[in-house]
Amino acid sequence: MRRPISSPAKRTAERRKSMNTVARTWRKSSRSSTQTNCVEVRGDLTALRDSKNPEPTLVVDIRQLLAVVKASHA
Repeated sequence: MRRPISSPAKRTAERRKSMNTVARTWRKSSRSSTQTNCVEVRGDLTALRDSKNPEPTLVVDIRQLLAVVKASHA
C-alpha cells in the first residue's frame, strides 16, 4: 500500500514541528547521573543549563561547544 503524497507545505510544517520538539527536549549528561552537579543540553544543541536551576540557560554556538568538549578530553 502506498503512502499518500503530502504537499511541500505539509512536509515543511511536519519538519518544523519535529524540530520544535527537539528544541524543547533537554538531556542530562550520562556522566552526571549519580551526582548532584548535572548539566543538561537542549536537544538542538544550542543551549546548556543546570538541572537543579534550569533558569537561566546558556545559549551556545555548537562549534564552540564541541571545541570545548574536545579540548577537555585531550
